[in-house]
Amino acid sequence: MRKYTLRGRLPAQTTLRLIVDDGRYTHGMIVKEFYVWAKSQASSDDPECILTKESTTLNSMDAGDSNQIAWAGITTTNGTRLMTFGVVDPDHVITQDLFIRNIADLEDANYLVVLEPIVLTPDQGVLQLIKEVNQNV
Repeated sequence: MRKYTLRGRLPAQTTLRLIVDDGRYTHGMIVKEFYVWAKSQASSDDPECILTKESTTLNSMDAGDSNQIAWAGITTTNGTRLMTFGVVDPDHVITQDLFIRNIADLEDANYLVVLEPIVLTPDQGVLQLIKEVNQNV
């Protein structure tokens, strides 16, 4: 299987569009992995990021929000990593836009998203579009 990676750095309290809808509803991406880490071990605030299907996401990780599909972050104290986490909901195919939001107050976040392309039948493509809209209601 082919895999694609998206990586970069995202300032605190910022949202960035990672994937732009190409208009082909039979082409999608599955998020396989999601990683986040600080730009420095001596940082004062740990980055926490959300992958979401909408640009307007609240500043909290909320598994009850159907637009949020992956969460990642790191916790450090005095340069010592205490906890790293990355959770991906495997039941989502991205057929439209994908956004990343850094909800940290001060710290930039480095990120890496691993994607797997998928080709859908026309029926599957329509089902994914409906699923994205219905989950927002």
